[in-house]
Amino acid sequence: MVRGSSKQGVKANVEAGGILSECVINTKTIFSFNFQPTAIKMYLDSLEFIKQQFYHDAFISGFFVSLGNFASFCANAAVYAVAKKFILDGSLESDDMAIAMSVVTTCAQGISNGLGNIGNLKKAMVAYKSIYSILDTQSLIPPYQKDNEGKISAVNIRGKIELRHVYFAYPTRPENVILKDVSLVINPGEQAAFVGYSGSGKSTIIQLLNRFYDVEEGKGEVLIDDVNIKDYNLYELRKK
Repeated sequence: MVRGSSKQGVKANVEAGGILSECVINTKTIFSFNFQPTAIKMYLDSLEFIKQQFYHDAFISGFFVSLGNFASFCANAAVYAVAKKFILDGSLESDDMAIAMSVVTTCAQGISNGLGNIGNLKKAMVAYKSIYSILDTQSLIPPYQKDNEGKISAVNIRGKIELRHVYFAYPTRPENVILKDVSLVINPGEQAAFVGYSGSGKSTIIQLLNRFYDVEEGKGEVLIDDVNIKDYNLYELRKK
């Protein structure tokens, strides 16, 4: 039950961390436009799911921890009640009662401690799932030197940058299209600035130029010196 909403919680944490990072990096801009209250509201809104999940997890964990403690007291009460009956009718010695008491109390305490650590089990399972999902992910961009042999050398590029009718959405959020039919040309020696709110695609264009992500087939092209960057040697391209 505690593990149920962990995946959404991780996603919400990532989104909140992204907003916080943007705010720290762009502090001067935020203060220049008096954007502080809106930035804080965006951050708190992104944490709303995490807050609800915390209440959910705390209730479940609290219930089972209290149940374990309650079971410990119940065990003691049951042993004393039964021992009293047997001692009074002469069928039980006090030494035997002490042994039974020790065994039952130790077992109950162990159960209580185990239930108290159920939250750590959830954290460990989420962490392992995240690690192995990353390890099992196949790169869509050929990452090895052998995969880039025979491709166009990027050593002597001049630096003409062009985007032709580019549509792009991040693989984790395909429904949220960041770049919609973007076309632009920046010639060698020119200076250009990308201006816009957080999430408008400024950093996305830089990541596409570095081929940290690729534009899907049929959704536009990114070119350097009139050559599609997919045709360049990846290692040489990134060095430039």
